[in-house]
Amino acid sequence: MKKIATLSLLIGFSGIVSGQTGETKGWPSAERYAFITECIKSAKTGMSEDTARFYCYCMQFRVEEKYPDIAKAVTGLDLETPEWKKIIQSCPEF
Repeated sequence: MKKIATLSLLIGFSGIVSGQTGETKGWPSAERYAFITECIKSAKTGMSEDTARFYCYCMQFRVEEKYPDIAKAVTGLDLETPEWKKIIQSCPEF
């Protein structure tokens, strides 16, 4: 559940950044970096920094794969669906 809350905050943040850059196709490197940086900051409250880094790179890849246009990225409510719970669980915590 903590993963879902962390991811919800990050995706909201990423959407704000997206609106400011005006880019509409794909995830620019600045947005990838922002997603991963904020994810690590949030996730390391419940895991080691190395584990958080691994997890966040995995989640960034999964989210971008499913939503190549960051402006249409997943919402917090989406993260509660069985499909997203499965995606979240696919990124291991070592």
